Amino acid sequence: MPVKTAFGQKRTLPRSKKKEKKRRRTERIKSGSAQPQITRSGLSPYQIPIPPLGTQREIVTQLNAECALVDANRELEKLMKKRIEVALSRLWASGLTEPVRIAAE
Repeated sequence: MPVKTAFGQKRTLPRSKKKEKKRRRTERIKSGSAQPQITRSGLSPYQIPIPPLGTQREIVTQLNAECALVDANRELEKLMKKRIEVALSRLWASGLTEPVRIAAE
């Protein structure tokens, strides 16, 4: 990574050997110039560890629980938007002269 020194000279910062080795390995397996990509054939010589089936199931269970929370939040958002619309329509219908209470449903 070139940087300018106080005198305007460019020099390269030292990298750790491990980082440099990883960068060179990545450079070898990626292809393309404008939009570099890693292809299946570039990855085929490497073994990618996959967690045991039990761990995979735990991950899926956690993701499903998070998806359920997201869905619940979407439903809550719809409900709140509807309540806001009702409150605003009451305000406009009342001529904005009296306070409007939103009843909990």
